[in-house]
Amino acid sequence: MKQLQDALRLKEESQKNRQIINLQKEQEYIKNSSIKEMIRQQKMQAEERKMEEQRQKRLTQRNRLINSILEENQKRMEIEQSVAILEKEEYELIQRLQNTSNIQK
Repeated sequence: MKQLQDALRLKEESQKNRQIINLQKEQEYIKNSSIKEMIRQQKMQAEERKMEEQRQKRLTQRNRLINSILEENQKRMEIEQSVAILEKEEYELIQRLQNTSNIQK
């Protein structure tokens, strides 16, 4: 009778141990799955950050280029305006010279 009780007790303990082991395996699987998902999300976030940084860099470069073009256009317009003033002055001086020349004749 004692042997039967011992055998049953051992069988129950063995079954409990298997249940504990299965529970531990399941918890380990869930933990590993969570870690894998977390790593996947971190990779996605890192890729998104990288893409956003690249977009910001391109936007900054574009803005710098636009500003440079605007500055060059402003300088060109100032030079053209100065040239126009000088040409007008030259024309007026030529006219005065011609008028003076005509008067002297």
